[in-house]
Amino acid sequence: MRQLIQAGAVAMVGPVCSGVTLRVARSVTIPAGVVLLSVASASSLITQLDDQDLVFRTAPSDALKGTSLARVAHEMGVRSVAVSHASDAYNTGVAQVFADAFKALGGRVTVNQSHEPRQADYQREARAAAAGAEDVALFAYSGSGGVQYLKDVLEQPGVRRVLGTDGLMSKDLASALSPEQLSRMTFVLAAADTEREGYKRWLAMAAGAKVKADGPYVAHAYDAAFMMALAIEAAGVADKSKVSAGLRAISGPKGAVIYPGEFAKAKALLKQGAHINYDGASGPVDFDAAGDIVGRVSVNRYGNGAWQAKLVK
Repeated sequence: MRQLIQAGAVAMVGPVCSGVTLRVARSVTIPAGVVLLSVASASSLITQLDDQDLVFRTAPSDALKGTSLARVAHEMGVRSVAVSHASDAYNTGVAQVFADAFKALGGRVTVNQSHEPRQADYQREARAAAAGAEDVALFAYSGSGGVQYLKDVLEQPGVRRVLGTDGLMSKDLASALSPEQLSRMTFVLAAADTEREGYKRWLAMAAGAKVKADGPYVAHAYDAAFMMALAIEAAGVADKSKVSAGLRAISGPKGAVIYPGEFAKAKALLKQGAHINYDGASGPVDFDAAGDIVGRVSVNRYGNGAWQAKLVK
């Protein structure tokens, strides 16, 4: 990132991981006065950055996913839960949000433990979680030990269900776990708003380009690239000091509505001095004072040989 800025980059799309975003923002982009727009970083710690209006994201904060998962768990009849989370920034943050929200709903957190990623097995942690409750909320990345943890905890006697967020969702689950084990899991994911015109247009574009439109954060990534390019157009010059204002000028909620693919139309309106309201592939991308969006989530369960997603607010 330093090399890119030294080479003249005036804005950054990415990184993806919350921990990397936090480190890069604090040590590189904020001191350099360069806007960073992440496509998938969800840690609530990003909201708390003293970023001088230089850090934005098209992905919803884990505050949304954590509170949504707590509500889903409560609606499922879960009243006691064991919480286990990997020690990285994202999973630590979302686990805390979930635990606080679950307790606020009247639930009881019997265990709240941290574990290191990439262990050979998680038998000790799984046994501790299973001893605390029938239902386990697990927060980890699938590629950093999450799949192994799922295997270990689902094999524990007495474990009824496992709850989690998008870090655990991966194509590896279907091959690593049995259909019966998969059916005992519920995941809440950041999701594109498939009911909106912006998503429908994005879907058609993605199909034409042979892009998997509904992949994790794919729509959010398209929005970030589109918006960053449009922000520079709104600024009128590739000047790092003007990109932040440019992003806010094209992100709504007021202004002429622009959908995915309408870059030429947006440029023409900006030249006329109009304000743009980009209605994106992932949904409305209206930044609040912290550079966050509201976003939406989906509840994902396995059945009939495939994951079934239901969009919720």
